[in-house]
Amino acid sequence: NNTSQYGKYEVMLKKIVALDKEYVDPKEAFTRQSMVRVLKTDGLDKLLVLYRLHNKETLQAHSDLGELYYKTGRYADAITNLTFSVITIFTVAIDAFQSADPSYEFSTLDNLFLMASRDSRVNNYLTSTHVIRTLYYLASSLYADGSTNRADAIWKLIMRHSPMDEWWLRSDAQLDSPHIEPIMNINP
Repeated sequence: NNTSQYGKYEVMLKKIVALDKEYVDPKEAFTRQSMVRVLKTDGLDKLLVLYRLHNKETLQAHSDLGELYYKTGRYADAITNLTFSVITIFTVAIDAFQSADPSYEFSTLDNLFLMASRDSRVNNYLTSTHVIRTLYYLASSLYADGSTNRADAIWKLIMRHSPMDEWWLRSDAQLDSPHIEPIMNINP
């Protein structure tokens, strides 16, 4: 039964995400809320100027759980998980650039993607984390949650820095005619 499989998958992802202290610790609740607030009010660039997350072990689970939450209509939870994933992915890239050049300071994702296009290690890392897919679902979750300007900005970012693939095409379609994708029912 597909619905019970999705339920088991969600439970498994939650167990992995529970290993992320910054995500589950009640003392970190204000920080989690602040991250989402900065994302919604000031955008991704400002979010990445202000925050870094280093828990690479839970990165994929945050991405997958965020995507599942989006597909099941739990947009606020999707935004939180996808935000954690995006911050972690770009923290690794920023750290790599700072390791190579201690004077490097993150400014914009446009600049980071440009630098990554010239650095095969960082570019390969970003590709391996499926960052464009994660950004797509973050934008879609923001749109579904009412943050249309932030969603548009991320879809445009994807179109500037993604090959003409599924995520580029989906972002283009969202910009042309924004919509919330059909909700999947996973309750048995």
